[in-house]
Order: sequence, then structure tokens, then C-alpha cells
Amino acid sequence: ASFVLIDRRRQLAKIFSAAEPRLLLIFLRSLRNPADDALIVADPRPAEELKEAFAQANSFADPPTHYSVCTSPLKKDGPKYSVHQGSHCGGGGWDQINGGLWKAYAKPREGTEAITFCDNEKHWVQIMVKGAECPKKWANLKWVSGGTFWTSKGNSFCIGSRLSDTEELSFSRLLPQKNCGGDGFKHEFSFESVQDDIAISSLAICIGRDAAWKTTRVSLRNDCNQDSFVEVAHFAARAAATAREDDKVYCVAALPEGDVIRERGKCSGNEKFEFAIPARTPGTEIEALSVETEELQRQPEVCVGFKPGGQKPLVGTGDECRAMQSISTRLKMPSLLEIAASTPANHKAGTAALPLYTVIEEEVSCFGFLCPTVML
Repeated sequence: ASFVLIDRRRQLAKIFSAAEPRLLLIFLRSLRNPADDALIVADPRPAEELKEAFAQANSFADPPTHYSVCTSPLKKDGPKYSVHQGSHCGGGGWDQINGGLWKAYAKPREGTEAITFCDNEKHWVQIMVKGAECPKKWANLKWVSGGTFWTSKGNSFCIGSRLSDTEELSFSRLLPQKNCGGDGFKHEFSFESVQDDIAISSLAICIGRDAAWKTTRVSLRNDCNQDSFVEVAHFAARAAATAREDDKVYCVAALPEGDVIRERGKCSGNEKFEFAIPARTPGTEIEALSVETEELQRQPEVCVGFKPGGQKPLVGTGDECRAMQSISTRLKMPSLLEIAASTPANHKAGTAALPLYTVIEEEVSCFGFLCPTVML
């Protein structure tokens, strides 16, 4: 059996199993409000079978990670260069090169080539070589692997190496340019950042209000708590491009007085994005025997209208909609039970219904539940 841990602020999830026992704790610590932001779904299938079901439903993503090249000054013939996994250099006297950030895989992928960065622990310098292994000796120095990444062919980044009579000046450099020759360095090879072409079918939409409670923000960026806005709701949806025949499609219009939600085709030239709300999923209506079952089936309303005496349209949620006037749009958020019920069964590729969340498998560990580079 497996448990799916869903971050409802993004509708992104990871599969929790005995292979990664700390993931549940990491998940819960990453949430602002576990009661509103978390959903845990139990599934009888083992993790690999469940992952395959999401892959067949086009709702599984294993994105590349960021790597960066950093420099540290030397008294003479510097700087020296170092590859770091992640989008930051981490301080300690290392500074990122302008443009020195790329995406690569931490595991082999079809159509990619391995590049390994190797450390000399005597002088703390690096060389970068093609392949997944470091030379045991180079420039009469010993080298150990610092890591390997797999990337694409191209010439946006280059690697060059310098052999010097001075041990600590023998190392490689990596630059965001076509050729690394010059300054005593011999150009070795070039590479390209991998293209991140992951298409996510599930969406998480947040609704926020400004401090004066007069302007609405509707966003896909999980930013409804920023720029003096306060998040009032978030809900699951599907990308409009993946909408099924019985789904209802809406658009979000960015107006001078704030964002509003309208039916598809009514946002004219102000459209920010589209989304789809699924029809009620069969089998998700159960007898309300307790407060818990009522909460599972609850579908808060979202509406667009005017507060009594108001001059600007607002997006209202829940009980607010009862007091609003001249309502032009109404929709219901998918319930927790509907999100859970959208977990795909085992089907052939392309035949499974699209879930309301996407399973993520990251190749590298982060301090949080999801790496910052996952938009995703």
C-alpha cells in the first residue's frame, strides 16, 4: 500500500512509502495550514504501480534540476571554478557567474550525455570531464567525484582545462559561452541546458484580496499572499487544453479594478489564463454520517459580483456569495473527495481520466517537500 501526499496549494503530490520514511514529516512541516493545504490519499497499490498509473494518465513529472557554476578569487591567476547542485552557490566565498545556471538531470536519460565534476581535496579545485567517472590522477593530483549530471548537446556552455606547473592552478573552468579557450585554458567541450517540456494537466488556483478588501487577485502562481494581498481560497482545476467534454471551462480576466472569472470566450483581450472545472465525479456522494464526511464532500462556491453598494466586481467565495449582488459567474470548487477519487486506476496510456493533481518525483533531495525549481 502507498499514501499520496498532496500539497493543495499547488495540486502537486509525492508518493509516500517505506523507502522514504521522513517524507511525511517533511510534507507536514512544509505547509502553512495543514487543515487547508494538505490531503493524504491511501491507495492499495505499491508505489511503482501507482506511479505507472499516473504516468499513463499523463499526470506524472520527473523534472530536471538546476546546476550553477560559482567562482572564488585567487591571489594569482584566478578565479577558481566550482559546479554546485542547485540554483545558488551557498556562500562561503563562492559567487555565481552571471548566466551560469542551467538545467540537467541527476540520472541518465535517453539523448543526454554525462558530465562529471571532480574535486581535488588538497587544494579544493575542480575539473569537469565527459562521462560518469573521474580520472584517478590528473596534473599529478588525485581526484574524487563531486557529482554527475546529464545534459544535452549544444554550445551555450563550455568547459576548458588548464595544466599548470603550480598544482593549485591546475583546474577546469565552466562558462556560459561557446568556447572556453584562453587565459591558459584549453577548450574541451560544450553542452546545452536540457529543455524542460513537462506539461502539467492539473492546476491549483488561488484567490486573494488586497489589504483594503477591494481588489481581487486570481492566480496560478501561488502568490495570493504576496504584495499586500491575503489569500482567501485555493482550489483544484484542470488545464483548459485537457478539458473533457463535460467539463466547464472558464477564463480569468485582468481588469484595472482587479481579476475576475468569466465563462470561456468572455475575457476578450484581458485574458490571463483558462481553466476547467470537472463535472461532479460519480461515486463521490456519500451519506453524511459525520462532520468529517461532510467536509470531504464540501464544494465551496466561487462567484463574481458586487458587494452591496460596491462599484467594482469582486470574486467572492463561500458564504460571501450569499450577500453579493448582480452575480455574473458561479462555480463550485472540486471537493476533497473528488480530488481523491480522481486518482487514476490502471489503464493503457492515454485512456485514463486526468487526475486533479500531479505526482512529482524529484531526482535530488531538497530541504522542503518540493524543490524551489518545481513550478511547476
